[in-house]
Amino acid sequence: MKEVIVIENLSFTYEGAEQPALQDISLSVTEGEWIAITGHNGSGKSTLAKLLNGLYIPSSGKVIVDGFSTNEVDNVWEVRQRVGVVFQNPENQFVATTVRDDIAFGLENLGFAPSEMEALIVESAKRVKVEQLLLKEPHHLSGGQKQRVAIAGIIAVKPKVMVFDEATSMLDPIGRREIISSIQQLHQQEKLTIISITHDLSEAILADRMIVLEEGNIVVQGKPKDIFKQHDIVRNVGLELPFLIELQEELIQRGLPLSGQSMTEEELVSELWTFVQKK
Repeated sequence: MKEVIVIENLSFTYEGAEQPALQDISLSVTEGEWIAITGHNGSGKSTLAKLLNGLYIPSSGKVIVDGFSTNEVDNVWEVRQRVGVVFQNPENQFVATTVRDDIAFGLENLGFAPSEMEALIVESAKRVKVEQLLLKEPHHLSGGQKQRVAIAGIIAVKPKVMVFDEATSMLDPIGRREIISSIQQLHQQEKLTIISITHDLSEAILADRMIVLEEGNIVVQGKPKDIFKQHDIVRNVGLELPFLIELQEELIQRGLPLSGQSMTEEELVSELWTFVQKK
């Protein structure tokens, strides 16, 4: 698979700070992959999100997106057309008085022809189920609807990568489920490359690969099921294991012969049902 993002020896230090927010980070992201980048507050994960589409420029090292280095000023628009970011608070991304105009804003900035914009607006709205909201004012929507509108505005310009920077952290459970469902659909059906920045491991569990940061360094990376076996590492960086993993751990301690490898509720129920049938 083609590498769509390559990060080489990346370090970043905020102006006036004594310690770098990120230190000598190297990793790559392949097309169609879902990566969850997680860590406690201050670990550097949101800083990394802003470096991926040129909002921040590396203090040293490189971020290369589809062959374009973010270090080169002339590459900024090329990079931002390829990497869209959905932030924690969607209201900070709204610039228009209706959902339709807000989705159109990004298309206009990137020079899309008016003749093709309407079809792209409707298509992107349908993909995240906000087509019925096109004439509504964004600020009057629910939290989950606002985030889906923000997502629609980004997918309208057809990026190769979508970065979700704590995009579910301010939502209620219903809104959170809506956004996670949208992310899953974009990954599975649209084959978009997803980078999810989150401290919530019940969200990270859905990714293909998980990267844990602490104080600007990569502590561990791999498949979620492999990382969750290393309970001490996860807890030592101040994260809570997903309820699903803790439940399996408790059931195993109580004598149930479970694998401890179920990553979804459906998988765990299936394993428990198999155990019941054998009794």
